[in-house]
Amino acid sequence: MTESTETAREPRATILVVDDDDGVRRISRRMLERSGYHVLEAATGPEALDVAASHEGPIDLMVVDVLMPGMTGNQASHHLRDLRPGVPILCISGHPENEVVRYGIAGHGTAFLQKPFTFEQLAGAVQALIGAH
Repeated sequence: MTESTETAREPRATILVVDDDDGVRRISRRMLERSGYHVLEAATGPEALDVAASHEGPIDLMVVDVLMPGMTGNQASHHLRDLRPGVPILCISGHPENEVVRYGIAGHGTAFLQKPFTFEQLAGAVQALIGAH
């Protein structure tokens, strides 16, 4: 194997996908892996924090559903940034962005993507956040 082949197979970044909907989480993972990212998954906010705490490498981005039972995406993102300061957050929701804003999702390194989204929309939002970080 040549050096360039080995480099091409290395993940570009690690992304933590958090969504209580198994289907959304699964398709998001496939889309991101197709783009060359390493993906970690969690179904809840507390599970995401456990994954983040136990993962030894960097987490370059968190993709999180805004409204989840138990712990909202906003709460999970704040706790994640306590563990890993500066991690960009991509909030996803089936609710319109203007309704989501009331849940406190905003700030530097945070973006919003409306569900359902296409491969191109997800890839573009991820690249914009990771590239700006």
